[in-house]
Amino acid sequence: MRPPLALALVAMLVLSLWPSAVLAQATPLVSLSVTGSPLIVGEGDKVEAVVSLAEAADVRVRVVDYDGRTVRVLHDGPAAAGPLRAGWFGRDTGKARVARGPYRIVAAATADSDQRVERADTWVTVADRPIYPLAPEFITVLVDPGHGGEFSGALGQDGTREADINLDIGLRLARMLEGAGVNVVTTRTTDANANTPPEERTGDGVIDIDDDLAARPDLANQARADLFLSIHNNFAVNTSVGGPSTLYFDERPFGARSARLARVIQEEMLAALEASVGGEWQPYDHGTIVYPYYVLRGFDPPRLRRPTQMPGVLSEGLFLSNPFELRQLK
Repeated sequence: MRPPLALALVAMLVLSLWPSAVLAQATPLVSLSVTGSPLIVGEGDKVEAVVSLAEAADVRVRVVDYDGRTVRVLHDGPAAAGPLRAGWFGRDTGKARVARGPYRIVAAATADSDQRVERADTWVTVADRPIYPLAPEFITVLVDPGHGGEFSGALGQDGTREADINLDIGLRLARMLEGAGVNVVTTRTTDANANTPPEERTGDGVIDIDDDLAARPDLANQARADLFLSIHNNFAVNTSVGGPSTLYFDERPFGARSARLARVIQEEMLAALEASVGGEWQPYDHGTIVYPYYVLRGFDPPRLRRPTQMPGVLSEGLFLSNPFELRQLK
């Protein structure tokens, strides 16, 4: 056995060297912080990105849209160690204002010392008004893209699945809320069931679509969400039928707040849809509708034992059965 003094000296040597080695490996080359999101269209404000570099590097800072396309390059070249600041005023390369929606600031750095490449990114939001400017981080929103997995929902004539459209809209919405500082929980982020991994939730001994439905209020309640937003699109036998609707259920303690939320969302959907094609199309307004959808109604055993405990709506955006609206969705 080693003498106690020798063991102590070895231990001291290891302890003195180990933290510095760990820190050297763990220190990132690049980190990114952003202020000024949401960026309010037309207000002259800016988003400021602060890229912190551990050492001198070649840095490219870009704004990209939700689909990853470059909107504007904010910096492209060498930078010293320390903070690098870059501002974005919500305009693209051609200096035109960008559309409302979620964007990402992406910083990629190549170290001068060893040419290692690291990247950091964060979501920012372009909006036309603040999102609860007092303290958006105090809000939690449950975003529920309807259907998913083997539950495809409505099908367009060309095979387009409602589940895929719902997911795309839901993820864009989630990123836009996150960019504005709101906490977001989603019931699914891929083409999968909300009830993943499969769990028997309704007490009937069988795992089926009822359990997938039950997973959605369960997730909202577990997150203690302040709002429940379920995203769907519609279908009708008559292919000329179209236009959005927003549904809520009034027989809840918070029914009046759900009704108000439904009105706001319906108005915003109509305005955004009209603007999306330059005002050349005025979608039919089905209005707000009271309907006891599973994810909106109250205690209803045996299928629904744990209803949502917060104001909520279910939006029906457009009709996959309507050829024009299917093109708009795609």
